[in-house]
Amino acid sequence: MTDESWSQDLIAETIAQLGLSAGVDADLPDHVRFVRRVREIVSFFTGKYGRLSGPALFLLAPSIDDDVRATSTLRRRIHTGEVDPSSNVWLVGAAVADAYAIAFENDTAECIFALVCDQLGLGDAPAVFCDAAPDPQLFAWYPLGLSQADRLYEGPLVLTSPPSLDELISVVDRVHQTRLMTTHNQNMDTSLWEDGSKHWVHKRAEKRVQDALMAGLGGAFGRPYFVDQEVSSDSGRFDIGFRESTAPGTTALRAVLELKVARSFGSTGNSKSLAENEGHALDGVEQAWSYADDHGTDDSACLVFDLRTDEHHQEPDAATIRASELGVLLRLWRCFPTAEDYRDFKVAGQAS
Repeated sequence: MTDESWSQDLIAETIAQLGLSAGVDADLPDHVRFVRRVREIVSFFTGKYGRLSGPALFLLAPSIDDDVRATSTLRRRIHTGEVDPSSNVWLVGAAVADAYAIAFENDTAECIFALVCDQLGLGDAPAVFCDAAPDPQLFAWYPLGLSQADRLYEGPLVLTSPPSLDELISVVDRVHQTRLMTTHNQNMDTSLWEDGSKHWVHKRAEKRVQDALMAGLGGAFGRPYFVDQEVSSDSGRFDIGFRESTAPGTTALRAVLELKVARSFGSTGNSKSLAENEGHALDGVEQAWSYADDHGTDDSACLVFDLRTDEHHQEPDAATIRASELGVLLRLWRCFPTAEDYRDFKVAGQAS
């Protein structure tokens, strides 16, 4: 078989046929790997065996204490999707290969949340809750754990029609609000800022935005949809793609999302001009259109996360015009390095 035979699309199709999303590897952040693997495992099981018979909860808890281990049962190779996840808490690592399982004594959401937060002391562990009661059954991703139950992304386990581009963007809105807008829910591994007090942006800010969106989009939509990243074409590599598994071994790319970060200062304090940021957004619009055209998909968007100071903030007029010409959705989100910066922005908006 020639190298050409193994195109990116063929690799994606082969992985989809195996029940695995493209791009699942050790290079992804743990929380991204976790939510995607849980989604795949549960989707595979329900696709083969039907609805879950009870709720299931997965916790990203690769290290647990001896007391918790003593009350649980070690289950091997749950990643195959052949193990019924219903009516258990599953304590897993990022690969979701093996797990410690604890059966529910009471499967109401109130008792399950109390078990995790109060008895196990794992309320801060990233969690996925599969709610078996509604129709359709629901998949809820809690990136900050069940102790912050209002911070979640939720959607059906199985979708009957592709989500629209607007629905994808609504998930981006939630990720921005809960993970990216301020440093409140960021740590040293996820922060967008090298030095927030000086508005110096981290050198990996765009990759960290990508990771947050991969997790959010991966957790929000169910079978047969999944997200992938950095897939090549003649025009280069797109940041995020939203795919549908249309048949065994076959996928269709439904949308391309290109990410850009606007900044006043780089990670070492070097300043970025208005023209540089405008050109960055314009490039993003044209890249999104070109990648979508290469892959034969209609929906494309350029998502700009604006980390500039207020005095450097300016709407990307040229990019807006170009987006309209090419039929690319252009959206901007403001991000702030401190709570004070965000408060000042809110007050200014209220006064205007």
